[in-house]
Order: sequence, then C-alpha cells, then structure tokens
Amino acid sequence: MKVNPKMYVIPDKKNFILYSPLTGSILEVNSPIVKQLQNLSFGNEYFFEKGIEKVLKEKGFIGKNFPELSGIVSPQEYKPVAVTLMPTWDCNLRCRYCYSHGGENPGDLLDINIAKSAIDFIVMNALEKSAKRINVGYHGGGEPLMHKNIGWIKEVTDYSKKIAKKNNLKINVSSATNGLLGKQDLEWVVNNFDRVNLSWDGTREIQNFQRPGVNGVGTYDSVLRTAKYLESKNFPYGIRSTISDKSVHKMEDIVKLFVRETTIKGFHLEPLFECGRGEYDSELRAPSTEDFVKNFIKAKEFVSKHGRTLYHSASELEKIGRKFCGAAGNNFFVTPDGNVTSCLEVSRPEDDMNDIFMIGKYSDENNSFVFDEKRLNALRKRVVENVQGCSECFAEYNCAGDCLAKAYAVSRDLYDSRNNLRCDANRALLLHEIKQKLKNNGGLK
Repeated sequence: MKVNPKMYVIPDKKNFILYSPLTGSILEVNSPIVKQLQNLSFGNEYFFEKGIEKVLKEKGFIGKNFPELSGIVSPQEYKPVAVTLMPTWDCNLRCRYCYSHGGENPGDLLDINIAKSAIDFIVMNALEKSAKRINVGYHGGGEPLMHKNIGWIKEVTDYSKKIAKKNNLKINVSSATNGLLGKQDLEWVVNNFDRVNLSWDGTREIQNFQRPGVNGVGTYDSVLRTAKYLESKNFPYGIRSTISDKSVHKMEDIVKLFVRETTIKGFHLEPLFECGRGEYDSELRAPSTEDFVKNFIKAKEFVSKHGRTLYHSASELEKIGRKFCGAAGNNFFVTPDGNVTSCLEVSRPEDDMNDIFMIGKYSDENNSFVFDEKRLNALRKRVVENVQGCSECFAEYNCAGDCLAKAYAVSRDLYDSRNNLRCDANRALLLHEIKQKLKNNGGLK
C-alpha cells in the first residue's frame, strides 16, 4: 500500500483537505487520518479506523498504482494544425492597458501571401498527421476586424475554406474583436465565422475609461450593439474582461450586466497585468490579490444563481495539465511582419521577451517558414514538473506554472514561478473551488 505521490494536504481550520488533481478527488479529514497517511508514506505502521481505508482507496489517495503525467519531454516535430494570424498592429481603440501598444506605430498589414503560406503549412501538417480539421483564427496586435482590414480577412478566410475543402478537411474560423464593427461587417462575420471572442470590460463607466476609442471616444454603446447583434443571430461568442484596481470592486455589477444583456453561459475575467501601455498608465493599476479574489468569488456566486459560470485561467478544477497554454512550444501565431511567435503578448520585434517567444519567421528566399529549434525546445520543456516553486503547490496541475510571459516578466527565468505575482490569487481561487465541491458532495470528517 502506498500514498498517492500527487496528493496534497491542505490545512483548513481544525481539519484538513486531501486533494488529488490527477484523480479529481477531494476529501475532508481530521488530523489522526493525516498522521496515519504520513506514517504510511514514510513506510511506518499505520492504522485507519473502520471504513476509512476503503474510502481512501476508492478516492485514489492510497493504493498501489496512480495516474501520472510524465515530466519527460520527448523530442517532437513542430507540426501545428492551427494558426492565429495577426493582420495588424493598428487599432481603433486605445485601451489603457494594451500589451501590444495597439494603434501606435501600426506598420503595414501582414503580407497576404505570407498569410496564405501559413494556411498551406497547417493544411500540410494536418494531412501528414491524418488530422480531420484545421483551425484559423485572427487576433492582435491591433484589432483584426477593423473595417479597412475586412477585404484582407475575407480573402484569407475564403482561401482557407477552399483549401480545406480541397483536402477534405473540416475548418473552424474564429476571431478576437474589440466589438467596434459596423453592421455590414458583422453580418459577414456571422455568415462566415464559427465564433468570436469579444473584449468587453463591463459597465459604461468602466468600458469607456479602460477601453476608450481614438481621441478618447466612449466605446460602450458600440460593444453593446455588437453583442446584441450576435445575440439576435444566435451566434456563438465569448466575453473576456480585464479587471483593474478601478473595476475590481464592481465585478458583481459587471457580471450582472452580462447576465442581463446576454445569454452566454460563461464569462472570462482576468486581473490586469501591468505591461505594454499599462505599465506607464498611472491612473490604472493591477488590482490587489485580496480584492480580486474576494470580488471574483462574489461575482461567481451571483452568476451561479443564474445558471452561468465564471472562468479564471489558472484556478479551474477541471483544467488539468502540464502546460499552462500553447505558448509552451505549440502555438503558431504569425505577426504582421511575418515573424512567428508562440505568445500573443510578444508580437513586435522590440518586445522585451522577443528572444524567448519569437520562434520563427517567413523566409522569402525559401517561400516558407523557418523555425528556431533551440527556442522551441526551451519552450517545450516548460512543463510544470520543470518549474521551480510548483512541485509542492496544490495548484500544480491546475495552474501548470501559470502564464509563461507573466512569470518570466517577474523572474526573468522561464522555469521559475516562485515570485509570480498571480500565484496567491490562483491558489486562493482554486481553494475556493475545492471547498465548494467538498460542500456540494460532502466529505469524510
């Protein structure tokens, strides 16, 4: 008999919570049970009261074999079957916290032949891997769906669908957007895309302050109009909000608005991280961990009563893995100048983490993409087992080392998350989810 090596013991008032992320098990126990588990783990004699050993076995806390997520990274070819194209750095908003300085020094649109080559590349990979589907997305940079870009978007989307059909592949087309779209462009999007993700920070006051248009023009009415149009067409879309020190105490008001105005089942809220334009805006800062956690929980309780959910990227019980996201050597994002990045937050040649996340570029000489295998391998090894500060944390496989760019910005080390500013919030929110599940399902005391 052995103790599950990936079982975490979390003190909770007078008792303890056992949490096994790889089996999805949660159990409330008292200190004598914890002591016997320690005896068992050290190879000493142990004794569980009648019935308790059976429960511990059934829930996967003790036994002979346990599920694993291997820490060994095997060499692998870079063959993505999804691409995110970043057409431009230009933008019709001037969001105060923009990570990419959207609208500043916009440059030219991504060469459409490079965009088509990216589509050719993922189609070729899909055929080699016997995949059934390719995914094409648009993001920023700037705002991909600005009216002046729509002709470019239409041509690339049409090309993607034709080449997918020619090769008997299904295709999913999506885009991020700030919501400032005219009706004609929206109509085309609804008829040709599968989904959009709408950046919307909440109430009129918050949206207009955090996400003003050019020359400070308010954007709330435009975004609401876009959401209403998508609702009227029953078109799949998501909402993502950035929470600042100015909006953190109004999170419940924000989700009340979303519940009232939309039929979306879940909303994505993330705390502001001070980078890009937001690093220099003295009027807008990141919320405190305590304020974000407290108000996120209040907002989540509200949406739950209305059959909705609230999502945070590093504290979901159902999200189990070794990598936080595809930035760890999987993403294929093409920037407006034809470079390839694995992280949307690093798209310009002058960006601080360019030497970490810029993994390739389009070669005019070869008429194809060339990749930096050294950088790709460094990113592939960024699995949670290799990140300092994660091995003893109960959020290890839910958070998976957290956002690569944000952790690196603090430690200057891709494999060190010990000083990550987000960790306390990640743990607090996950612990709340654990306690909620325990409350709903009961536990052994």
